[in-house]
Amino acid sequence: MQHVRVTTTDVGFDLDPTPYTELLPAILPQLPPGAAAFAGDDQHYRFHTDHCVKDLKLTGIDFDEMDSMSVVLNFAWRFGAPTTLSISYSEVHAFTIETGQGYAGGGRFWSLGELLLDEILPQSTGSSHEMEFTAGRVHIASGDLTAVWQPSQH
Repeated sequence: MQHVRVTTTDVGFDLDPTPYTELLPAILPQLPPGAAAFAGDDQHYRFHTDHCVKDLKLTGIDFDEMDSMSVVLNFAWRFGAPTTLSISYSEVHAFTIETGQGYAGGGRFWSLGELLLDEILPQSTGSSHEMEFTAGRVHIASGDLTAVWQPSQH
């Protein structure tokens, strides 16, 4: 990630979204509407709130290639919190999952671990969304995204 800082320490991770959150007011107008709404949610980077992405687990990925490539990522809280998150990406032109050396999961997709933080940046074709997990990274470049928080089914 370019602005959000995730540093591995002896006891876990040091997370600092401050450089990104300080930049966010300037880049929100450059983001597509859905990406701007998700990144601009006032709880997005406030740890221990229902709309903060920290500690979410990726629970599913769906692809659709009918008109243009779309991808849906589904997340749930590691500790059974009251909400789940679904992010739908339209007009996807890049999708990468990175695991392996340097990550605790040892390169297994199902071992991405918990989401630490994310960063959404404007691109000429829409936006770029990068997510750093405890054992990997996911990157999606798309025309736009729609993020929906829903009550958990517990």
